[in-house]
Amino acid sequence: MFRTSRSSLTLAGLGIAIAVAGPACGATAPFVPPVVTVVSLERQTPTKTPIAVDTPIPTLTASRTPTPTVTQTHTPVPTLAPTVTKMPLVAPTSERTATPSPTPAPTATETREPTQTAVPSPTELPAATATATFVPTATATVVPAEVPPEAVVGRIAFVTGDGRLWTMKPDGTSMRSVASNAYLDGSLVWSPDGIRLAYQESKIVGSAPRLAWRVVELEEKSAPRFLARIETTEDLSWSPDSDRVLYSLPFDGIYSLELRSKKSKKILESVADTVDKSPMLSPRDNRLLFVHFERGVDYYIGMVKPFREDDDTYEYGGNFVAGTDRDIALLDSGATLRSGQPFRFQWRPDGKSFVYGTESNDDAVGRVFLYDDGVKELTDDVNAPVEDNADLSNSGDRIVYASPEGIAMVDVAGSRKLLTSGESKQSRPRWSPDDRFVAFLADERIFLVQADGSGLVQVPGAEGVVSFDWSDGS
Repeated sequence: MFRTSRSSLTLAGLGIAIAVAGPACGATAPFVPPVVTVVSLERQTPTKTPIAVDTPIPTLTASRTPTPTVTQTHTPVPTLAPTVTKMPLVAPTSERTATPSPTPAPTATETREPTQTAVPSPTELPAATATATFVPTATATVVPAEVPPEAVVGRIAFVTGDGRLWTMKPDGTSMRSVASNAYLDGSLVWSPDGIRLAYQESKIVGSAPRLAWRVVELEEKSAPRFLARIETTEDLSWSPDSDRVLYSLPFDGIYSLELRSKKSKKILESVADTVDKSPMLSPRDNRLLFVHFERGVDYYIGMVKPFREDDDTYEYGGNFVAGTDRDIALLDSGATLRSGQPFRFQWRPDGKSFVYGTESNDDAVGRVFLYDDGVKELTDDVNAPVEDNADLSNSGDRIVYASPEGIAMVDVAGSRKLLTSGESKQSRPRWSPDDRFVAFLADERIFLVQADGSGLVQVPGAEGVVSFDWSDGS
């Protein structure tokens, strides 16, 4: 049991309040290795602990009429400071793609291309010169908004509404342009070592846009180096050693592409008229998770254990969905109203348990589950799409997610608390590499808040942002 004390801060003009809470969520109990051959699982529906608040967090009405005046003191200098121009904003497409009807399987191409030259010069762009001001709700005292030095770890990749892909440090410095044709509704996936990045690009072929994954290497102070292009619209993940990417092709199977040799191998064969997707290797590289869809909405989560890439292609039959397959264990099954929903599996450090989300209630909210020798629901109020709006901490004991009330956090024991609130839509929360900060989107800008709900600041230099991801690398 814990007590909290709470005060609220509000970002002027945005209507975001932050809650300052007491101690962080509790520690995780020691892990007991699961029995892999699970035939059927009974969902536990725990009694949910209310969000820890002593007093209600005020919901603010942001003023959209005269913009508040921010008083700044400037020391005269001989030359003018550079001006950061706001990116032109194009509203991202919100359509969701349904599971395709059975058609001839597309072909994955891993094209050898010469080393790519960065679109712009790699010269660092100037950081924003103006600093956002945050005013608490109770008083007129101005709270400093500089990004704390301890938050400047890793790199942030983000896509703006004009389709440009950028990287920068979390304090807004070292900004670089990587590409100009990123897909607005696509994903960004950093490699575990923080050096390589996979993103979805959109090119016009004929009169229609064509999507593909592009993988680049982003060494510090070097131009982006092209590694691979994979023509599939399905999701993609990295191997723990950052040397391979895993992807799927509809009605075909799951593949592994070795980036150095450019050789791909089918590692799981799909049964006719079914879709296997969302492959994810465990941290120890010996367990392969995936989701199997039948009739578009019935899903089955499978795990190959032990997984050995040198083995022949894994296949399954009717025994898998019955839970009796020799090589592939059935861990969970159910139905989702969003046809062909991607699953974002996130392994805990032990390599045996993991979290994932589904949208099985409606298109507004989804649920997050923990698999740990059985399935346990942690929360049921995650904004859709759930794969974008929930993130597991690097320590594996807390999940931060976007809820209808704001950015919230739940631990693996089921205790929840609210970190931010307000009328502005808040989405895509991501943990910092050291789990001390949470970044999220609001009003097409990136904000940071400490894990206890204090110290809300805006990341300078990033405007018109539609998606982003935070890497572990330097």
